[in-house]
Amino acid sequence: MRTRSRSDGKRVAERTFPIRLRIDVPERGFGRTFEQMYDWLDAHAGREGYAWCGDTLPGHSAVAVYLRNPELVIPFVAAFNLTLTRYDE
Repeated sequence: MRTRSRSDGKRVAERTFPIRLRIDVPERGFGRTFEQMYDWLDAHAGREGYAWCGDTLPGHSAVAVYLRNPELVIPFVAAFNLTLTRYDE
């Protein structure tokens, strides 16, 4: 995956993790759900199994979640009723 990111963390995530989920940020933000998503990822992917970076697309506020395990995509999205802007594998 190529990136135009200026963030070293994002460049490393894009080289390290095979899956990228771009998730729309709700108009009012994630609120308490943000911490719950981190806890879910820690429990299911392990701290070395994911990365989380800010992301932007024209007209969207988004975050990018990078995963190693493709089997976690559907359960993660379903657990938090997320709207994906883009999913790359």
